[in-house]
Amino acid sequence: MTKLFLLFALIPTFAGANDIILGHGTGLIYNKDAPKYGRTYSTYEDCGNLPDEFDLRDEGVVPPIRDQGACGSCWAFSKTASLESAYALANGEILDLSEQELVSCDKKQYGCQGGFLTDFDYQITKGQGLESDFPYTARDSKCKEIAKKAKGTEFHYVGSPDRSPTEKEVMCALFHSKTIPWTVVAAEGQWGKAPTSDNGIMSICGARNINHAVGLVGWKKINGKVYFKVRNSWGNDWGSTAGRTGSERGYTLAAHKCNLLNDEVAYIVTDKSCKPPVIDVPNEIKVNKNQDTFVSLKTAEDSTDYTWYLGRYKVGTGKRILLNHDRPTTLKVKAKNQCGKSETLIKVEINQ
Repeated sequence: MTKLFLLFALIPTFAGANDIILGHGTGLIYNKDAPKYGRTYSTYEDCGNLPDEFDLRDEGVVPPIRDQGACGSCWAFSKTASLESAYALANGEILDLSEQELVSCDKKQYGCQGGFLTDFDYQITKGQGLESDFPYTARDSKCKEIAKKAKGTEFHYVGSPDRSPTEKEVMCALFHSKTIPWTVVAAEGQWGKAPTSDNGIMSICGARNINHAVGLVGWKKINGKVYFKVRNSWGNDWGSTAGRTGSERGYTLAAHKCNLLNDEVAYIVTDKSCKPPVIDVPNEIKVNKNQDTFVSLKTAEDSTDYTWYLGRYKVGTGKRILLNHDRPTTLKVKAKNQCGKSETLIKVEINQ
């Protein structure tokens, strides 16, 4: 009994971490105010003439709808769909990757008790194997080693570290990355049963408790308003019956920010993608008071321009800058290449 108590004492108690809605788990452990230092936030170039409708299913990179069951593993399903689509884009083949591997083996998460979307670290450092080698059970189980079939190289948040992404930034990331991003939503109220009307739009908004991770496969303009095509992980019995093929089971349409949809968006990429630069820096550095200290990028690309800022003021360019400060502050690094631009924040502390 003592061991069981200690295990659950270690699990964060964010509200909604594993809500059950009509037999389906959510599972996102989400802290809107979590520090955003060290994350790469990106936007693509050439976003001026986006089409009125776009669908990644037309690109052949979208896997079939999955069902997470009553396990709080939405975080694993949304990350897996992103890697499956990135692999399909690079290799012309959709793999069925093992969500159970993430549930059982990603020790930064809490399995069916919920997980975070702060990174794709497991899929980038270790890779991910096939569903057939580690089938999904909708419950926690012991990790086992399986052959890896897909691996990411880096990932990007959409937009800026200072705010949530805009509707257009999300559309542009979808259009140019050709990869399913994960996104967050408050899966409450109408999410218990997605709309089955002719237009299939999630029309009741207002919930504020972000507790679920889903994917995006595109958008559609209806009467001049953009609605995102949302890919859930609650099986084919959930979702709209409206759509171009007469069946959109597993999907729904929802506006940007409806139930905080797209409050945070990110996607994984492979080396074969044209992508904005990743800014490889520590999320925090410590310096001595009033002493010259060089701050450097861990890695840098010769084809990328880097600019450093303190507040609104530019303080340097290139792969490193000289910093001399007497109080804690925040550095911002911006980078730009032929595909787009990125930025990140570095927390600067003063040694005592």
